[in-house]
Amino acid sequence: MPENKESSGIGWIVSTVVVALIAPKILFMIWYDYFDYTLSHGLQCKDNLQRYELGGVTSGLKQGNGLIVSNRYENVNISLNGEFVFKNRLACTDGYHIRVEQQPSKQHCLVLDGSLSGSQLKSDVRSVRIICSEAG
Repeated sequence: MPENKESSGIGWIVSTVVVALIAPKILFMIWYDYFDYTLSHGLQCKDNLQRYELGGVTSGLKQGNGLIVSNRYENVNISLNGEFVFKNRLACTDGYHIRVEQQPSKQHCLVLDGSLSGSQLKSDVRSVRIICSEAG
C-alpha cells in the first residue's frame, strides 16, 4: 500500500509544534518545583544530618502549676521556672512554632520568640521565653 507523504509530514509538523509549545512549560515547572523545594527544604544546608535542640526559659510560673507547651506534635509539661527543652531535635530546615496548649491554673502564659519559618537553623535554639503572670 503506498504511503501518504503529506500526512506523515503534517504529523511531524504537529508533533514539533506541540513539543515546542509544551516543552518550555514543562521545563519551567521542573525548574520552579526544584527552586521551591530548595527554598522550602533547605538543600543549601551543609549538613542535613545535623540536629539542633529547641528550648528556652520559663519565668513567673507558680511551682506545680500545669503548663503544657507544644511544637508540632510534641508536648512538654513544665512545672518549674527555668530551662526547658523539647526531646525531638530539629533539622537545619525545620521551622518551629511553640504555643501554649494548656494554661496553668489561675495564670496566663505568653510565648515570646517562639516561632521560626523560612530560615535555616545553624545552632541550638535556646531563645524561646515563656512568661507567666496571674490571670485576671
